[in-house]
Amino acid sequence: MSYILFAVLSVVTLYLCMFGVLFFLGGGNLESLAPYDLVDDEGHVGDISSFAGIGGWIEKLDPDYQVTEIYGEKKDSVWSYTIEEISEYLYTDHVVETETSAREYWGFLKAVQTEGGTVWYLMKISRETLRLTYSFDVGNGNSTGKVTAALFLTFGALFLVNCVLMSTYLSRKIRRPLLEITEGMEQVKNGAGMVRLDFQAQKEFEEIRDSFNLMIEQLEQEKRINEEKKNRMLLELSHDLKTPVATIKGCANALEEGLDFCIRIPETPVYVNIDRKEFARVIENLLGNVVKYNQTGTKAEVEVRQSDETAKLFVRDDGETIAEDIRPALFEPFARGDKARQSKGGTGLGLAIAYKIVEKHGGKLAYRREHEENVFWAEVPAQC
Repeated sequence: MSYILFAVLSVVTLYLCMFGVLFFLGGGNLESLAPYDLVDDEGHVGDISSFAGIGGWIEKLDPDYQVTEIYGEKKDSVWSYTIEEISEYLYTDHVVETETSAREYWGFLKAVQTEGGTVWYLMKISRETLRLTYSFDVGNGNSTGKVTAALFLTFGALFLVNCVLMSTYLSRKIRRPLLEITEGMEQVKNGAGMVRLDFQAQKEFEEIRDSFNLMIEQLEQEKRINEEKKNRMLLELSHDLKTPVATIKGCANALEEGLDFCIRIPETPVYVNIDRKEFARVIENLLGNVVKYNQTGTKAEVEVRQSDETAKLFVRDDGETIAEDIRPALFEPFARGDKARQSKGGTGLGLAIAYKIVEKHGGKLAYRREHEENVFWAEVPAQC
C-alpha cells in the first residue's frame, strides 16, 4: 500500500508541476482544470449543469473509498474503489489497460478535510468526451526552453522532496515494528516468560504480532502441562517407593497389635487377562489404604469372586466410615479422608493410581459402606 501511495503521489506531483508551470507562464490552455472547481475546499458542490450536460457526474467517497453520494447521473455501476483503481482513473491516456470502468471514464480527484476525516470527490467523465490538451505559444524558442527547463526543475525538486518524505515515512512504519519483533524473539531465546508484543503498525506487521503472541501462549500452555505431568510422575514414583515399606510396617504393627486378617479365595481358579505387575499395584494400594487408615477397627478381609463375565476383588475393613462429602472425589488425585482415616505421610495418590489401572483393564473400582464395613471392590472382565 505504501508503494502504491508513493506512485500516486508521484503522478499527482507531475500533474501539479505541469499545471502550475503552464498556468503561471500564462501561455497555456488549462481547460482540464475546470472539473476541480466544481467542488470548493469546504466540500460544497457548485453548479454542475454544464459538466453534467457533457455526460459527467461527481461521486462523494468516504475515507474507505465507498460511494456515499452522487451528483448528476451516474453512468457506471462502481460503488466502491481501491487506491489502485482510483489511480487508473487519473491516467491521461486515451486507452487504459484495465478491466474496470477506467477504460471508458477518467476522473479528477479532490480531497476535502472534515471533522470525520478525509472525504474524496471523484469527478468522472467519458474519455471520448474530454481529453487533456496542453497548448502554448511555441513561436519563441527561448520561451519554449524556459518552460521546459522550469517544468523539469520544478518536478525534479518536488520529486526529490517526495522521495525523502516517503523514505522517512516507510522507515518509521517498518523499522519500529521490526525492532519490537526482534527484541521479543531475543527475550524468548534468553528464556524470559510472559513475552508479549504490543505495537500498532500496518496490517502485515499486526498479523505477525498476533501470530507471535499466539505461539507464545501455546508454548506456555504446553510448558505448564509438561510441568504438571512431571510433578505427577514424581509423586507417583514417590508413592510407589514408599508404599511397600509402609505396607510392611503396617502389617508388622497389625500383627503386633492382633489385627484380624481374612482371605477368601475360591478353590476353582479365576482367569482374567491382566498385567500382573500393574494389577499387583492395585492390590498393594488397596491393602496399604487399609493399613494406613483403619485406625479404629481390628478387621481386614480380602475376597475374590467370579461370575459368568466378571471377576471381582473385595477389600473390606471395619474402620471408621468415609464421610459422604469425600466419597465423590475418593478416586481423584490427592483426595484424603476425614481425620478418623488420616495418617502421616499419605499423598492421596494410592486410590487414584489403582483406579486408573483398573480402568485401563476395562474394569471399574468403587467404594460402598455396608454392614458397618468399608468395602472397596475392583471388577474386571473374566476369561471363560
